[in-house]
Amino acid sequence: MKTIAYCLSLATLLTIAAPARAETKGPFEVKSGVFEVKITTQGQSTAMMKGTFFFDDYGLVLAGDLISGGGFYPGTDVPVPPAHSLGIDLADGTRHDIDLDKKTGTSKRISPRERLETLDPALKKGAKVTSLPPRVILGRTCPGKEIVEESGKALTREWMWKGIPLRVEQTSTVANSPTVVLETTSLSVAPVPAEKFRVPAGVKMK
Repeated sequence: MKTIAYCLSLATLLTIAAPARAETKGPFEVKSGVFEVKITTQGQSTAMMKGTFFFDDYGLVLAGDLISGGGFYPGTDVPVPPAHSLGIDLADGTRHDIDLDKKTGTSKRISPRERLETLDPALKKGAKVTSLPPRVILGRTCPGKEIVEESGKALTREWMWKGIPLRVEQTSTVANSPTVVLETTSLSVAPVPAEKFRVPAGVKMK
């Protein structure tokens, strides 16, 4: 389940963003917006997770509303059980992980470095990064890169537009390992209401 956790870390996952830039102060080069993603195992038509991500302050504030179920765990015929979750990252390092089915959640603080390494495997110690040909996704030209982690067992290919992941492929270098693909299906650059980054009413936090 590392791949699902990695993608989820855009909001809590994985996303998956470029390092902070001096001119924008956050991981994205646009201030605010919304993008929708689906996560599938390569070769399957059914998504095992779908999500809507809201961001502000150039990605320093991020919320992901995710629904899983309908697909299978990578490399197995075990179905992903239905679940509805919400992850919220705030600029001060607070992270909320919320189970919207159970109306419960937890909060913790993470360091800026930990967040960047989670968002972008290319920043991990010992990672090997090479450039890939760009792709045009949703009408936007996206530079690509391939990252092999220090252990040599995890391989990620990603194409991003202004730091926002539009396609991510993650697999293991072990033979016959499935590839899990995150695809952004829509992207809108526009102001986002502040309530999208608040814990919903009725949720009990620990």
